[in-house]
Order: sequence, then structure tokens, then C-alpha cells
Amino acid sequence: MPVIRGQVAKSDQPRLDRPDAVRPQPGSEGNLAGRWAPFAVKPSAEVIAAKELQEALETHGIASDVHDGYGLALVSVWVGLVVWCDGARFWWRTGWDARRGRFVYAWHSVTEPDRAARRVTFRYRELRETHPLSELIAESMS
Repeated sequence: MPVIRGQVAKSDQPRLDRPDAVRPQPGSEGNLAGRWAPFAVKPSAEVIAAKELQEALETHGIASDVHDGYGLALVSVWVGLVVWCDGARFWWRTGWDARRGRFVYAWHSVTEPDRAARRVTFRYRELRETHPLSELIAESMS
């Protein structure tokens, strides 16, 4: 069977079920570190900025989580309050425009994480007061 350019012939494909599929490097018997060289992953600009926002939110007494992937970092603050970061700016939902049928967003530059945290704090407090989950959480904590 001819091989089309860009394809791999079936016989050339690696078989993981063979015992010799992964061979250790010479002198690394029993040592996994010798097979794969460890490397340090440098955090991306969006993750660094999101962590700075997380630290700034902590100064306001707000706990949050940072998640990253696909070129964005997310700071999960509260139900309905997620701050996205692309390395240049933060943005989050601030409400709903019924006339246009879409969300309204606020944004802030990553160069001022303290000011962005202050703005996010205002939205956080508003959601804590108005969100239906707030009553359930308050009951479970008492």
C-alpha cells in the first residue's frame, strides 16, 4: 500500500504494547529522571497577572482560585463572578442588558491589579447581597 505524503506507514507507527517501546537511556537503569529531562515551566503572563489579582483580592478578604489554559487565566471569585485575564486586561460580567439581550462587562488593565481588585470587590459584595445562594450559605454557616 503506498504511503501518501504526511502519513505514516502502519509498520512505522510505534506500538506501546511491545516491551521495548520505551527504552531507557544508557546509564539510567531504574532511574526515571534519566529518561526524561526535567524542565521548569515558566508561568505565562496571564497566569502571573491572575495571581497578582488573587493576592490583591486577599487584601480585601476575598478568597479566590486561579485556573489557566488555552491562553487565558480565570480567577474564580464567587458564583457568577469569574474574572478572565489574557495577559493585557482583566474582564468580568457586571450585569445584564435586557434591551440588547446580552451581558455587560467591565475591564481593567493588568498593570493595576490593586485597582482591579477594588472594582471586583464592589461586584463581589453586590453579588453576595443579592444572589440566592447567599442565604443558603449564611444558614449553613450558622
